[in-house]
Amino acid sequence: MAKEISTAWRAGNRWERMEANIRFQELLLLVLRHAEAEPELLHNHVRELMQRSKAHIDAAFHHSLTREVLAAKAGMSVAHYSRLFKREFGRGPMEYLNEVRLSQASNLLIGSEHTIRETAHRVGYQDEFYFSRKFKAATGASPTVFINKYRNSARVASVAIPYTSHLLALGMQPYAAMVNPSQEPLAELRDTLEVGNDQPDLDRLLQARPELIIGFERTDYEEPDKADLFRHIAPTCTVPFHGEWRDHLRMIGRAVNRTEAADLWLEQYETSAERSRNAIQHQIEDQTVAVAQFENGRFQLFGSRNLGTVLYRDLGFAMPRELANVSHSQMLTIEELAAYNIDHLILFTGEEHQKREAFKHSIESNAAWRELKAARSGHIYDLGASRSYSCYTSLSHALFLRRATELFMSQTSMQ
Repeated sequence: MAKEISTAWRAGNRWERMEANIRFQELLLLVLRHAEAEPELLHNHVRELMQRSKAHIDAAFHHSLTREVLAAKAGMSVAHYSRLFKREFGRGPMEYLNEVRLSQASNLLIGSEHTIRETAHRVGYQDEFYFSRKFKAATGASPTVFINKYRNSARVASVAIPYTSHLLALGMQPYAAMVNPSQEPLAELRDTLEVGNDQPDLDRLLQARPELIIGFERTDYEEPDKADLFRHIAPTCTVPFHGEWRDHLRMIGRAVNRTEAADLWLEQYETSAERSRNAIQHQIEDQTVAVAQFENGRFQLFGSRNLGTVLYRDLGFAMPRELANVSHSQMLTIEELAAYNIDHLILFTGEEHQKREAFKHSIESNAAWRELKAARSGHIYDLGASRSYSCYTSLSHALFLRRATELFMSQTSMQ
């Protein structure tokens, strides 16, 4: 209807324009009545539009965005759009765009090897000198001073448990960190301030007053909006968790000025992996190997990521064909597991000796278990608790590499 009104107004004679004007008044009356009858619906629609616009800025900050472009995408006039955006988020769209760009810039300056000019271009500024002025106005330091200050800071907070382990691998005890007793070696963190368990505790993080925060991307947290607040506490180095753990270690090494330590650690790990691979391969040859955790009557069978990375990439073992498209893991019943083509199975059964023994006794009498290829050949290896191995990080992988090598070298089966 609106399109017809517009066409008639632009191309018609005076009578058609008069008709178009009347139809416009009718349309306006309809909209106003609808808004009066359902104000909450209209408010929610506007709020959704603003949230979409904010999400677009978050995703496209490196492109050339103007108020005119953003308003047109939202289907509003520039003035109306700007007022609604500021009402919803407390600042205008361009102010928010600059916040996002400068936040991304600080992340790149700390965690990458990009030059200041490259950083400026990557976050949407074409003029590196203009970028430097904006950056200094926002942070109080030029990009160069900022890099030197925060890469050499001792007050580093880790708000991602895997990245805490990377810091420890680099020989750096974090000043503050999330601590999960089921995953972390607590003795190495006894002097570290705790800022949460499964999720970051913003109050504790604020009280800790770190100078640098290392964490996941916002979408990797249960409450992404809280993760947005990290940068208001301290400069934040964001390390995407979907990447490979070696890249995580290198990026964190750059962020804390320990690039050489990261390279050395990885070189030593690759040497250990090659040595283990050469020692074991002739025993295993092309037989398949898998790793699983037994919990609450079911088996969590790991795929190509996490523990599977050590087995299939570092040690070069053959993966069961059923795991070809499994990245992290899948849950299986004992009957489902028995149908898989697994020649050797590394199994986590629990931390307590009593529980492990109870599992052995219960499983040995299970007919489905006896159908499992690895069980028939006596190639089941019990590693007890998974807490020290299951985190996708450097120290856990190094430990699992060593223990897996010991198991296959000794051929110590639970059978």
